[in-house]
Amino acid sequence: GFPLLKKYGARAVLFAIPGLTRDGGPRSVGNGPAGAEDEDVVNWSELTIMHESGHLDVQSHSLYHAQVPCSPKVVGFLGPGVRVRPFDSIPVPRGFEDLPVRPRRAECYGLPIFEGSPLFAGGKRFVPPPAFVEACTAAYRSAERRFDSGRPDRFLRRIGWPVERLAAEGRYAPVEGEIRESLRRSKEMIESRLPGKKVRHFCFPYGLFCPAAVAELDPAGYSTAFLSYLKGRAENRPGDDPYAIVRVKNDYLPRLPGRGRLSLGRIIGMKMMRRLKGKTGY
Repeated sequence: GFPLLKKYGARAVLFAIPGLTRDGGPRSVGNGPAGAEDEDVVNWSELTIMHESGHLDVQSHSLYHAQVPCSPKVVGFLGPGVRVRPFDSIPVPRGFEDLPVRPRRAECYGLPIFEGSPLFAGGKRFVPPPAFVEACTAAYRSAERRFDSGRPDRFLRRIGWPVERLAAEGRYAPVEGEIRESLRRSKEMIESRLPGKKVRHFCFPYGLFCPAAVAELDPAGYSTAFLSYLKGRAENRPGDDPYAIVRVKNDYLPRLPGRGRLSLGRIIGMKMMRRLKGKTGY
């Protein structure tokens, strides 16, 4: 999209995820859309070029776009067949938020993947015992590809960690400190990497938020915050809360004029099918 912004003299805002932004040189721009295999976000040199052009305003989309484990329910394990994308994070134990950009991700194979929820939704984080996490990764190292049977409950019983034990020995921790850290560190990282940049705007990952997150925006130095949907608010008007700016979800981008444009009925149908399959579509 950047060449088009320059061509038409337009400006746009990019909400960056600095904790998952890699170093590296600028990549070439093809004539077609990015392939499904290209799941990296833009890197720091690309952000710098776009920032210095004046066509792109870089703001914060949180430090890691994180989801956190919200229950002791294990839904799978990290392995070669698991897609790890910066914009749709996996609920794994704390300390692995940078998983999408880890150079030696295979060393993390066997990590349990929990039922999760976005960090900024404000639910408590389930913290599994360190011994449980080690048991899972050790079992993967010993069994390798035969490890992920698709039946987490059966596997956990086999290694002596049934969900009853996991629930009893695990704990729940508040996430307010993580929210505060994400707001402050993401702003600091962007401002330190892009000369002259002032980060004042925040976009909630997954469009979700909680009162505690909103309360941290002003102390962290933000002037506005963008959500996805707010009941009773179809548009933004003068005088509305600057920390509750609604936006059109990405589903509707194919309604823009041009080649490949989709009908509204087709888009609604795709959304319904995604819900029936239990997918978020992010």
